[in-house]
Amino acid sequence: MPNYLRVLALRPEVYGAWLRLAEEVRAGMDLRRYELVTLTAARSLGSSYCGLAHAAVLLERFYDDTELRSIMTDRRDAGWRRWTSR
Repeated sequence: MPNYLRVLALRPEVYGAWLRLAEEVRAGMDLRRYELVTLTAARSLGSSYCGLAHAAVLLERFYDDTELRSIMTDRRDAGWRRWTSR
């Protein structure tokens, strides 16, 4: 069980609201774009837990290690358009 579920289980109403928010955010995006956006947000907020979780999905489903490292190191120099237009 992920750590965030352990915390949110203590407040089911907050968990429900979080699920609705996540659903609305994802509504206009495919999974790959959603994971890229949330990885960027997590890194901007300094959340290593969320960053690692979303990077793991990207690594498992969309990119190899070299591609993901390039995106994370410098999106401007990583062929970003190529990665985001898949």
